[in-house]
Amino acid sequence: MPRRPCFSHCPSCTDYTSGEWVERHIPPPYHLNHSVWARMGLRIEEGSAHDYGQCASSSSASPSPPHSSSTSTSTPVFSSSPPASSPSWYEWEPSDCELPPVDRPATCRLLRGKQILFVGDSQMAQLFTSAVMLLAGAAGLGVDYRAGTRASVLSDVTASACNDTVRLNFVRSDLLAWSNSGHEAVAARKCNRKLKLNPFVVRASAHADLLVLGTGLHVPASTPAASATHPYFSLSLHHTLAAATAARRHRGLSAASVALVAATLPLPGCARFAAPLATAAALRAEGDASLSEWSADWAELHRINEAARWLAAAARVGFLDVSPLSALRPDATMARHARRRGAADDDCVHFCQPGPVDTWVRLLFSYWAFTPAALAPAARRPRREAGAFFRLPRDEWLSARGSAQARALEDCVGRSKPCFTCLADQQWWPFGNCSGVSEAFVRDNCAKRHTVRGLARQEAALLSQRRDLSVPSGSHRDLRL
Repeated sequence: MPRRPCFSHCPSCTDYTSGEWVERHIPPPYHLNHSVWARMGLRIEEGSAHDYGQCASSSSASPSPPHSSSTSTSTPVFSSSPPASSPSWYEWEPSDCELPPVDRPATCRLLRGKQILFVGDSQMAQLFTSAVMLLAGAAGLGVDYRAGTRASVLSDVTASACNDTVRLNFVRSDLLAWSNSGHEAVAARKCNRKLKLNPFVVRASAHADLLVLGTGLHVPASTPAASATHPYFSLSLHHTLAAATAARRHRGLSAASVALVAATLPLPGCARFAAPLATAAALRAEGDASLSEWSADWAELHRINEAARWLAAAARVGFLDVSPLSALRPDATMARHARRRGAADDDCVHFCQPGPVDTWVRLLFSYWAFTPAALAPAARRPRREAGAFFRLPRDEWLSARGSAQARALEDCVGRSKPCFTCLADQQWWPFGNCSGVSEAFVRDNCAKRHTVRGLARQEAALLSQRRDLSVPSGSHRDLRL
């Protein structure tokens, strides 16, 4: 008896989490060559931890033109023959529903004209890269905003897919903090200098048709309390989801147009595994805390993901629970390909590409395909009006100018409505005493800007009333975010 597709009967259900990784004797869907990073303006050393495509035994292969995979559940989107010594390829096979393969033509029809924003940490960067590779190949990836600065990770990068009918943008923001205050970003980075907090609020509110948020793994090590029991994560994520859905509702977009992706579950000592695990084996491996210096932080991710699930349900946004699937694939992490395997600081967080991340993309595409509300067009943008992501020609959108243009969308100067947001006046904002930045200064600046925003709203309302009185009905344009 054929199983129904995942998400087809219940967009919020997670019946896809029960299943197993099944070996397929097929070519991988694409090859992520090291040359891709150089074209994106990144300084990623070949064979380094961030060279996610190195897991293939050959880095010389390149993807062939995409074609439909709708005729078979095992046909890859990019069918270039892998090297004879190619590593085993596994696909997730749910036991309670059918997870369709990526059908590129159908997905492109589904997403035609959409502006898609991905926000999160390096795990979300991998999901973004995978989505572009599956729909467009390496030619669809643009130049990173920080190109030329010796950056080794994606920061703010654009992409084009489906013959340029879909535009994408990834923004690195490790905590998903709903703030575009430079003072707050500086304070948080002084508490944890590894944090990357690029602004995304305006793009998420005013421009993106589809918004994908990644819970990420940075919260346990970043908050002063260093624990998921600290209220920051839940209160901040609740604030972000509430603010994002409210702003997008103003444009006529459903909360379902936002998807929250759970954090993966790294296993200590992941480099020792050569094949996918069964659930019982993964649970035993999780108890080997002495094998990784990050074990205590990873243990908090269970509670973080559970809180994320509850908050997503309360906000009525989509939730993709990839954590059970990820815990079974320590064999596909970058640690197995490190020059120094078995160390306490092994990279058990990032996956080889292609790899399990492509399954997260399949889940995302399936969620969109079976959630009509997520794809409903913005009611307050005229159909013939191009979105901000489409205002540049394709070649410019994929250049350094394009990523700079995307980032410039965050500029509040000259906007008809206030767009400044900050969090320092919230009691749960944790980056104060540890930062060395005057907490009073950051909080006062936030309160001041909020006051200015409130006054600007009053002025905008008065101006709107005057226009309604002086301009004939139907002759003025609706003011939009």
